[in-house]
Amino acid sequence: MPTIWPAPMRPAAAPTARSLRVAIGQLWLPVGDLDGNHRRIAETMAWAEEQGSDLLVLPELAITGYPPEDLVHHPDFVGDNLEVLTSLAELAEDCVTVVGFVDPVEGGPGPDSTPRYLANAVALLYRGEVRGRYHKVLLPNYGVFDERRYFAAGERFGGTWSLHGAEVGVLVCEDLWRADVPDAQTGDGAQIIVSANASPYHRGKQAEREHTVTDTARRCGLPVVYAAGVGGQDEVVFDGGSMIADASGRIVARTPAFTQSRLVTDVDLPAAPEPIRSTFTCRPQRAEERPRLGAPPVARVPEGPEEVYRALVEGVAAYVDRNEHRLALLGLSGGVDSALVALLAADALDVHRVHALTMPGPQTPSEATADALDLADRIGLRCDVVDVTDELERVASTLEAATDAGPMAGEVLLPSLRAVHLSALAERTDGIVLVTSNKTETALGYAGNGLVLPGGFAPLKDVPKTLVYDLCRWRNAVDGEAFGWRVGTGAIPQRIIDRQPSAQRTPTRPDREIPAGYEDVDAILEGFVERAASPDVLVEEGFDALVVERVVELVDRNERTRAQLPPGVKVTSRGFGRDRRLPLTHEYRAQVTPRGEERTDLGAAQLVGEELWFEG
Repeated sequence: MPTIWPAPMRPAAAPTARSLRVAIGQLWLPVGDLDGNHRRIAETMAWAEEQGSDLLVLPELAITGYPPEDLVHHPDFVGDNLEVLTSLAELAEDCVTVVGFVDPVEGGPGPDSTPRYLANAVALLYRGEVRGRYHKVLLPNYGVFDERRYFAAGERFGGTWSLHGAEVGVLVCEDLWRADVPDAQTGDGAQIIVSANASPYHRGKQAEREHTVTDTARRCGLPVVYAAGVGGQDEVVFDGGSMIADASGRIVARTPAFTQSRLVTDVDLPAAPEPIRSTFTCRPQRAEERPRLGAPPVARVPEGPEEVYRALVEGVAAYVDRNEHRLALLGLSGGVDSALVALLAADALDVHRVHALTMPGPQTPSEATADALDLADRIGLRCDVVDVTDELERVASTLEAATDAGPMAGEVLLPSLRAVHLSALAERTDGIVLVTSNKTETALGYAGNGLVLPGGFAPLKDVPKTLVYDLCRWRNAVDGEAFGWRVGTGAIPQRIIDRQPSAQRTPTRPDREIPAGYEDVDAILEGFVERAASPDVLVEEGFDALVVERVVELVDRNERTRAQLPPGVKVTSRGFGRDRRLPLTHEYRAQVTPRGEERTDLGAAQLVGEELWFEG
């Protein structure tokens, strides 16, 4: 059950300004679960009514779940979403509910020659009716967003709704991030701005949201209500962090991250300007006197490795459970990546739903197998030993005899052979294979020695190698019970964390063909992948030119391999997948400009919002 606020009511002196009792439903609303979302929303509406709320704000596209993607191209899906809206409207009483849905429009303009016939909308439900609609104006089309593919942009920035005597401006997510939209509603007489949001997680995203919310509140001189959802959807995780800022820009309420929560509080409003141009009026201000609610909670914001780890747990749990897999399967190598994935799976699913194989080959150190078994014992999960040495020799001999390619290198065959065992076990147990490669390996083509690794989900696909170590150290230091996990402290043997990493290509060579440590490699990858910094810019930032060229070369060379990997949780500002869409086959190679030559200067690349712009 969701965490329920408020605190006990308390008598209070008469406020100097009119107040509105605002409720937020920070809910898990899975994409396509129309019946389940109807139930979750209806329960929250009933709760808000019991609390005497004037206004309930729910996440963006609450009825359909976000993002519905090409489901909206199915007329039945859109029609069913409208039936849910009508049913919810019939349940609405005195509390006005702001709920997101997909709204058909008559051939609204698109960014190209094809009209869009749908809008990303919110409806205002009151006393058995849909009393108002607002269509999202700014449709994001960067990063993981693709809204211009589906929706027509709303045509009106301004307008307010008179709800229980208060003038309310209603926005949807991206509309809040550009000043002219909330400013237009302020100019039309809004006394409070509420925003329904579906804001995917990445490191530091909550700080960005709070900056936008508090800056809007201060600039407009109005309280701002920000409602968001939680849960995992394929590659993205929604971490919640719903909040309310007062008119001075101070955060006065915040829900817990990664948790379904409900919050209600009395929000003081400034005086309304004249004249008022409301879109509709629900009813006059409540006449009855009522005690004010106690001060709402301001939940802490998780930071550093904690926020990333919790996002990964959320993403793994959602993907495995919603795709109805009974078990999560993985190979334990005795290395740090597989150790972290095993612990993530145990925390996300419970240890009884995680099954590991450790598959030593001819060159596998005995201590690696011992550490894998020690890890499994500490976590409490099943781990079977499958020695593939003899099998590897037979396969190599068979292939050598059947081809003219010469001797088959065991280190090339070994990842594929291990993958066969895991895939067969997954088929037999209705399980899903978790790929253990991290973002650094994926970027450089080290995952599976550059081969495609079959699997269903890659939890560390967007986690750089240096962050893998940070996550292991953090998780080893905390008691999982504090977060509802069964595994306690110290689950990962220290020898695993201390061991020099190896991709097991050869018995002795470390997994870097680059003359630099992981700290430099990950920093270069952050610049090249996440910031789209050119090799020249990276050299100007102090990185060695030869190292930059080698890293960039490997990233460019392995685009096709990365495209064949399964989805994984997005935790950085730009990951491999929907965030970064490059041709699988192309001849362009970014290079460091040789000394003495000049390159056209486009100026510094910088993110405006989340879109890349150049200032020259």
